[in-house]
Amino acid sequence: MAKEYEMRVSKVKEWCDGIKSIYLEYVGKEKMLFKSGQYVFLKTVLEGSPIVRAYSIASTPHDEHIEILFRVVGKFTNYLNQLQPGDKITMVGPFGTFSIDEARHNKVVYIATGTGISPLLSMLRTMFIENKCNRYEKIVFIYGTRYKSMLVCKEEFREMEKICDNFEFVPVLSREKEWEGKKGHVQDVLSEHIFKDCDYFVCGLPAMTDDVKRMLLEKGIPEQDIHTERY
Repeated sequence: MAKEYEMRVSKVKEWCDGIKSIYLEYVGKEKMLFKSGQYVFLKTVLEGSPIVRAYSIASTPHDEHIEILFRVVGKFTNYLNQLQPGDKITMVGPFGTFSIDEARHNKVVYIATGTGISPLLSMLRTMFIENKCNRYEKIVFIYGTRYKSMLVCKEEFREMEKICDNFEFVPVLSREKEWEGKKGHVQDVLSEHIFKDCDYFVCGLPAMTDDVKRMLLEKGIPEQDIHTERY
């Protein structure tokens, strides 16, 4: 059940120019119960008017904080960009059914672009914290963005690869010239990672999520195995 929580900024991390994470701690004793993949609303008052925006949670239910990953693109994210440790904000949640609980198989492919990584990051982190990696035959994370500097948490994913032989991190860059890895968009490498009896979790802009879903359906993946979250 969604509730309202008063939160305080405990830390701010800049991943690259224009992409940040803010870490929110609870002001009160009650903590929100949520599933990895869900989202919250953040709300405040700007220029005398209330404003509310939805953000997926990047942290896990095991963490003491709530991590919100965002890219500075508009009025509300400009406000978030100015927050400093100690500042307060109201959070309402949790919401959504986009969750690893939807998975039916022992193979899973995660596909994200940009800050669409957030709910998938929460799912992956939870999987590793709970030592569930080896329960899966295969785990693939396809992560698309423009430049190397925009690959949020890439070191964390490389560590996951070292810990779990079943996990594969596939970064895909569309504009990086000095890059020996996969180039283009996530759609360009998707065909290499289409498996029978596999769940697909896709998060990003509508054009990408719709395109990936269409491609998977054309390859015979049942619609109930394709889970999408559009940003």
